[in-house]
Amino acid sequence: MIVVGGSYLETVLYPTFSSTLIGSGVRAASTLGTDATHLVTIATPSEAKMVSPQLAATTKLQLTERGDSVDFRYLDLALPPQVVGLPASMQGTVECDFPDDDVLAFGLAELPEGYPVTARRVVVDPQSPGSASARFLEQIDAEQIAVCANRKEARLITGLDDPMDAARALLDRPCVKAVVVKCGALGYVVADASAVTWVHATPSLLVRALGSGDVFSAVFAREWFAGVCAADAASTASAAVASSATGPGTSPPRANLPLHPGYAPKVYLAGPFFTLAERWLVERVRSILAGIGARVFSPIHDVGPGDIEVAQKDLDGLDSCDVVLALLDGFDPGTIYETGWAARESIPIVGFASEQHSKETKMLVGMGAEVHSDLTTALYRAVWAGQGLALTPGIDPGRSNV
Repeated sequence: MIVVGGSYLETVLYPTFSSTLIGSGVRAASTLGTDATHLVTIATPSEAKMVSPQLAATTKLQLTERGDSVDFRYLDLALPPQVVGLPASMQGTVECDFPDDDVLAFGLAELPEGYPVTARRVVVDPQSPGSASARFLEQIDAEQIAVCANRKEARLITGLDDPMDAARALLDRPCVKAVVVKCGALGYVVADASAVTWVHATPSLLVRALGSGDVFSAVFAREWFAGVCAADAASTASAAVASSATGPGTSPPRANLPLHPGYAPKVYLAGPFFTLAERWLVERVRSILAGIGARVFSPIHDVGPGDIEVAQKDLDGLDSCDVVLALLDGFDPGTIYETGWAARESIPIVGFASEQHSKETKMLVGMGAEVHSDLTTALYRAVWAGQGLALTPGIDPGRSNV
């Protein structure tokens, strides 16, 4: 299999600083090991020396040189990155002419409109949530095509918000035989000639969203090229994503499963909003929750500021929710009260505290709540708990990797 994809710096500032040259192409080829015969990528000559050690010895590196590095900088992995280094100068074009081979083709940040691909079969992952278009698909010359797109990309390509409608529309395109629309914490839609189906995500005890789509597409491509049906290939890919999070395993489903896969749980966002920093976090978390598939009840947004008269309105809103996500830094008394109310009403509770506070969180954990020090994990676990898929009473306070 040939992998075409980017080589980029991924810099994370919080909670632990790291800066790694990887990107979609390198990550996918590394995931596939010896199943990746070629990696076609763009990098500076010095970066190429860092790419090769991450590949199997049998994987050939085909390089188009770039003038400078492209860096995706994350303040926190739950937040959108700042991209530094675009537009990038390139010395030459990306050559992807493999008429007798199978190709996994990722979108490239340097080429937002895509690039020509000639192959026997192609799995395409647009990798362009801000600018995805049908132009990439139109440049693919292959007998069979499978599309692995996230929900935003599928919406931009088709103009359809519903993932099942978008999957059907993509399936109607020439030579497209299979489609997966990845929907974050809500799971994914998989479609081929036999069915269009919503499927739950595989919940993990630790969530690392960065690169999860690359791993999914790589494993899906490997399985689909081997003749596995789209539904089974996607199931294997979902399990691989959960495993790659390096958590100790998956958590068992709770008894009250949602009525159908794709159910968007209603999350009560509990947290203080009295300082600029507190309000900033509430705004960002509210936006991210909506982006990964949740409906959100936020007291400051849905009730508004006020005095004691807002208390009952807040609690009425809480009673209508499937789960509470509590922002615990500072241990605001109102937030703690809301978690106690939720416990009394048997509403699942997931907490985020950026530092470990075992003494302060022992009552929460004793009531069956999860408390995480990793924001991405807390966000995804809250959605899964609201779906009835993931709640692990007794989680160690302040830890994400139970």
